[in-house]
Amino acid sequence: MPVGGWGKTLTGDEMRTRILIFATIYLAFCTLLPPAQANVFLSPPLYQQYTYIYFTKDDYFASLEEGLLDKAVKIALSDGYKGLSKFISEDDFIFFLREGLMVRLIKPSYPGKVLILLIDYGIYVWTLKEAIE
Repeated sequence: MPVGGWGKTLTGDEMRTRILIFATIYLAFCTLLPPAQANVFLSPPLYQQYTYIYFTKDDYFASLEEGLLDKAVKIALSDGYKGLSKFISEDDFIFFLREGLMVRLIKPSYPGKVLILLIDYGIYVWTLKEAIE
């Protein structure tokens, strides 16, 4: 039998009462927190608590590496869509995004780049801020 305060052995009813009191205090504490913090003790990692779900737009590209995204932007500005398409077809780490993919914003970066999590695939990619809505 579990031992209560000051060496007292708890009965089954006393144990249930203490558990109910603890559970009530815990639930009351959780209802006082904002919704994003209510699951602090039973939650996924912090980056998933404080981010909203966005969706990708069509005709934007993403990269597994931030440096490749920078290079693709420079190519798009200098050579246009044709040069960008050629660059993307030659490299496996950069690709066009489909419209409507569910993503979470993980980390904004300067200038206008963002690290996102493709929720359905579990992959982190870099893209432009305009690619998500």
